[in-house]
Amino acid sequence: MAVIIILCFLALYLVFIKPFSIDDSETAIQRSIEHSTDQRPITIQKVKDVGKLKVVLFTTVNHIGESILEKGINNKLRIRRTGHGTSKIRYFIIESAGSRYIALLGENNNLGSAKISVGGVVYNFAIPQERFFICLEKINNPHESVIEWVVLYDTTKKEALRINLPEDINLD
Repeated sequence: MAVIIILCFLALYLVFIKPFSIDDSETAIQRSIEHSTDQRPITIQKVKDVGKLKVVLFTTVNHIGESILEKGINNKLRIRRTGHGTSKIRYFIIESAGSRYIALLGENNNLGSAKISVGGVVYNFAIPQERFFICLEKINNPHESVIEWVVLYDTTKKEALRINLPEDINLD
């Protein structure tokens, strides 16, 4: 019986505690992202919490990237996903505590707002007037997982970029 209890505690440790080994500090998060992306050095530009997730926007010499970290029961973090590329704007859907969120983040070059379609529903984003930004919007249908299109607008509300939406479709 004691062996079964020990094995249960060992299994719980291996599944729920050991994978969460990153301290919740900017230095520890930065080191972990550098290790997982093999990009050095990175600079953390913005961090935003949503539920048990931490969305991190970082830059390298030539790229902008994001990392999603999850908090464990030991209050330490593990990297759920990391990505980077040359695009100044990044967008994706994340799930936290049974809810899904659209994440729009990047470097702001005179952007003021955005429209993003998920499941036929258009979500409006006000982009903060800061050099780097992270915007999160809860999705109405928690089963949706695909971003259909994105339209970015400058601060004068003029369309700046259209992604996956044909030019002949008018949003006004």
